[in-house]
Order: sequence, then C-alpha cells, then structure tokens
Amino acid sequence: MKRNCINCAFCERFKYSSEDKTEMMRCWEEPGVCDHAFVQSMSDAEDYVCDEHRTKEEREKELFEKAKNSYIWCNQRLRELEEKYPSLKDLV
Repeated sequence: MKRNCINCAFCERFKYSSEDKTEMMRCWEEPGVCDHAFVQSMSDAEDYVCDEHRTKEEREKELFEKAKNSYIWCNQRLRELEEKYPSLKDLV
C-alpha cells in the first residue's frame, strides 16, 4: 500500500460547503502546525505524505503502547500510596 494522506489515521475528510463538491482533507498532525490544520484537496492528498503519517493500525498500536505504559505507572503509584496510607484500600 502506497503511503499518502488518504490512508493516514489523522486524515479528516470534509467539504467547504454543500455547493462545492470538492472533497478536501485536513490534518492536525502535519509537522510544524500548531494553531491551524494542514488542508489540501483529496486529489493532492494522493501524492503527498508527511513525516507524521500513520495508518489506522499503526496509530492504534501507538495509542495502545501509551495506554499500557500509563496503566503500569498508575498501578505502581496505587501500590505506593496503599503502602503509605493503608486506609486508602477501604475507600473503594
């Protein structure tokens, strides 16, 4: 599969108005964009790919890894707090 904006997990398709039939895409993950979305037509998106490109599967795997690390950290923190304050266990 060719990498381009069309198959990127960050691609959001839209139309400016119901009268304008041109399908566009926007992306908040384009490098250097901080206060506005990167916008281009879908035809231009077929030939463009940025450094932040992720397929939906890659993005889901990335989010899972972040969630897993957060889960581990939270469990460790809970154990530390329960050791320091044993009465916390009674709150749940």
